[in-house]
Order: sequence, then C-alpha cells, then structure tokens
Amino acid sequence: MFDLEHFWQVRKANGPSVRKYTVEELESQAFQYFHWIDTHPLQEMIAFHYRGGVVQHQLPKKRPYTFPGLAIFIGLSSVALSHYRNDEDYRELMQFIDTVIYTQKFEGAVAGLFNASVINRDLGLVERVETLAPPDHDAMTPDQLERELERRGIPKEIMDTIVGEINLSPDEYHDTTDDQ
Repeated sequence: MFDLEHFWQVRKANGPSVRKYTVEELESQAFQYFHWIDTHPLQEMIAFHYRGGVVQHQLPKKRPYTFPGLAIFIGLSSVALSHYRNDEDYRELMQFIDTVIYTQKFEGAVAGLFNASVINRDLGLVERVETLAPPDHDAMTPDQLERELERRGIPKEIMDTIVGEINLSPDEYHDTTDDQ
C-alpha cells in the first residue's frame, strides 16, 4: 500500500502512460483528480504552547489544482496532456478543465487559501501601474499634473489633494503623512 500524501502514488503503474484516453475517460480522470485534491489536503505541522507544554497539531491546508498535477495523476506528461487541447474532440473538455483549474486557484487566492503572489504569477495576472507623466518627460509640473488629472476626469477634491502634496516640501510631506 502507498502513502496518500503523494498523489502521484495513486496511479496503478509507474511512468508515463502511452495510451490515448477517450473524452469520457479523460473527463472521469480529471474529476477523480479534483476529488482527490479536495479530499487530501496538505498537512502543516504547527507547534504552540499550551498549559506549560509544547503541543503539535496538523493543520489541513487546501491544495491548488494544477495542470501538471492532473497530468501526473492520470499518468501523462504535461506536454502529452496539452496535446489534447489541439484535438477537436477534446477541445471543449480541455477548456473546461483549464477553467476549473484557473477558477479554483483564483478563488483560493482571493479567499486567502493560497499565496496570492504565487497564484497571480501562475495565472499570468499582473498589476499594472499607470504613470501620469508623459513618456518624453521625467516629471510634470503641478500645472501639467492638474491638467492631466482633469483630462482623466479625476474629481476636484482628489485632484487638489494630489497637487497639494506635490507642492509640499519633503519635510512638509512627511509631517502630513505621519499625522494619519
């Protein structure tokens, strides 16, 4: 018998499979993988002080679904599994699988179950920071900034706060931020 801590051990055979799954078999394998991941959380060992002693406890941690994990679970390489995406008969199923994996990771990151930075990179999500300075200038004058904010429809109250902070000296700016 094998230790179910390692999901790759669930497979009956070792090494990659050379057989081609039918759409129904691949769908069944994917659902078995999702179920296995859901029912076999990772275990984090935590230690804490209780009544004068140290107590250790295992804390279950949700596992994210992954495409490579699915490939390992069903006995294919990631490359072999991704080839199913190009087959018209499997395209809809593969899109569904990709959507399930994406959604579980995204929702898990939003809920704080997974490290959001890791999941964002994995899903290709990036935070874009938009600068107000024109690309050909190093900095804007307060008047230029005010015109740009007005052009973008920024409310007057916010505009006054932003432009006002720019007109402060560095010492004055630090003094106002410390008060908050």
